[in-house]
Amino acid sequence: MHRNTGIGGSWLLELPPVDRAARVAELIRGHHPAATAVIVDGRAGGGRVVGVIEEQADSDAPAPVVRPRLSNACDDALTRLVAQVFLLPPLADRHLMPVPSGFAHPRGSSVSDQVRLLPLPPTA
Repeated sequence: MHRNTGIGGSWLLELPPVDRAARVAELIRGHHPAATAVIVDGRAGGGRVVGVIEEQADSDAPAPVVRPRLSNACDDALTRLVAQVFLLPPLADRHLMPVPSGFAHPRGSSVSDQVRLLPLPPTA
């Protein structure tokens, strides 16, 4: 919820987007246009993007995971959306996959079942 100072200080409820994965893709691609997937950690703040996988010119090469370069507002919005994906079983089943083999958590944490791959839907 956000405080609405325009109408007598009443509260407004911010509803989540219908397609959370599409909104995650939109936010990520605003900073990483070549992104094809993100690595998310459900232990960190409910759901934090810890890595971005970008499209490679050579499709046989392993896709490197880069640290996300996000604004604070974008990071906050992504944390809320990713947390919802983790917490809602139908969304988790549809969108979250095991991380690629050999993935090393960028913050040195162990990789658990709460660290997942979230493929981004293709751009329109």
